[in-house]
Amino acid sequence: MASGNGFAVLLKDGTVSARNRRISYRVKHINSYILKKTGLYLLAISLMLGILFNPSTAAAATFTNPFIYADAPDNDVIRVGNVYYMTSTTMHMTPGVPVMKSYDLVNWEIVNYVYDTYANGDAQNLNNGQNEYGRGSWASSLRYHNGIYYVSFGSNSTGRTYIYQTTNIENGPWTSSVLGSYYHDASLLFDNGRVFLVYGADNISLIELTADAKAIKSGGISQVIIPNSSNIAGSSFIVKAEGAHIQKINGYYYVFLICWPSGSGRTQLTYRSTSLTGGYSGQVSLNDSGIAQGGIVDTPSGSWYAMLFRDSGAVGRMSYLVP
Repeated sequence: MASGNGFAVLLKDGTVSARNRRISYRVKHINSYILKKTGLYLLAISLMLGILFNPSTAAAATFTNPFIYADAPDNDVIRVGNVYYMTSTTMHMTPGVPVMKSYDLVNWEIVNYVYDTYANGDAQNLNNGQNEYGRGSWASSLRYHNGIYYVSFGSNSTGRTYIYQTTNIENGPWTSSVLGSYYHDASLLFDNGRVFLVYGADNISLIELTADAKAIKSGGISQVIIPNSSNIAGSSFIVKAEGAHIQKINGYYYVFLICWPSGSGRTQLTYRSTSLTGGYSGQVSLNDSGIAQGGIVDTPSGSWYAMLFRDSGAVGRMSYLVP
């Protein structure tokens, strides 16, 4: 278990059970759960009901996973000061990519959406017999850098990748840029004045963006950085490694991935290297009841938590917090 400057369960040898975990935590704020915008009613109502009526978020200083009993897939979380922000996949629903806010990683409210519409094609408008059900925007990456919030996501409806920016994550406005290719499950990284996307399935790749994160950099880095990343978890897979989240911590680059080995459940992988472009060593970090896929975030006191999710049938992909 992590404490102080540790890197939580994801960065230590061995596996740790996340099932039925109860975690002591000081609840600093009990937020009101009032939506600031309409739309995504099903997600919003289920999120509100899950938080308000889940005993894990009562005034007692404990919570029980899943801490959000609702569909919030592909979550990504950051901390800015003493405030946490999280985004999630919305696929075909609009407005899209909800921005959620918390002061304690447990109690969340929806404060904004990244876009009202991200594209205006036949699939988005249900014209000419087309739709994007189950497609649309996937796997958002949320970052904060030099006073600007960034959200990137790919659309397998349009075959493109979108990067949104704002200085006011709770109220907008957002500006958007469109990359001409689809970068699967891409994760943004700002590093020493340069900007990158880490993306892909099994062969995890790196591509460099312009300094303003609005386009692919001509002549920039574009290469595979972790070949055959699934292999540390087995030889046969239902889903090979994807869902990349990259973070730089104390001189190390950490890449978090999820795979699904045959005969097993969804499994969390962690790679790290002192070089962005290669030399990564990896391990299976968590293999327990399919709880996997996500990144890590630190608290102001220096503790680290992994924000993961689990497929839970008709309820959807519910959020789990792992220390």
